[in-house]
Amino acid sequence: MPHWFHIATAAATLIMELVLVWMAFLSRPWKIACFFIVTAWQIGVIASANYRFATT
Repeated sequence: MPHWFHIATAAATLIMELVLVWMAFLSRPWKIACFFIVTAWQIGVIASANYRFATT
């Protein structure tokens, strides 16, 4: 992926982590929205990450 893509995803992750933490302390509709955002985000992380461990 291009360098700008990595910068953009790192910035988006930082912003989402800062905002989503505070959403968890708000009322129930905000908590439900936070749940769906974090769930979709984690599915994307799991689908796109490389979790292979070297066995050398």
